[in-house]
Amino acid sequence: MSRLTLTDGGFYRWSYTLSREQAKVHYWNMLLISGSISGAVGLIMLFVLHGYEGGWIAALGVSGFVFALPALIGWLTLGNDTRTYEMNEECIRHKNATKGGDAFIFFKKIQWMQVRGEEFTIKAGITTYTVYVPIEDAAFVKQYIRERTANTEARR
Repeated sequence: MSRLTLTDGGFYRWSYTLSREQAKVHYWNMLLISGSISGAVGLIMLFVLHGYEGGWIAALGVSGFVFALPALIGWLTLGNDTRTYEMNEECIRHKNATKGGDAFIFFKKIQWMQVRGEEFTIKAGITTYTVYVPIEDAAFVKQYIRERTANTEARR
């Protein structure tokens, strides 16, 4: 975890590595999605292979693999999820947030914000973002966002 620093370009930058406990929330969500997909794959394979001897074993094996591989990889990487952020007068930028690139949280679009220690949950537009800030810098970031947010609900 690196503390918030102000760059020459006027950006505040920081990084945050999720603890195993924080990452488990995302891990359980990933397991739910993986389980749903593997269940659907298993049902489709059972339907397709219902006339073949041992078809249910093949369906169970494939759906188990579809579930177990992401579960294993996710478990082994818990505690290695480092997130990098930038903040300026207009937005917070979560760098490399998705496979498509960065996520931008524009202050003028914030509808509400909830802060619990190091975790900021921010609703902007149709998306709810989670931003992690080192605890030593959380009060500063909270005040910085409040001063730039027009919505009174986010100012609480």
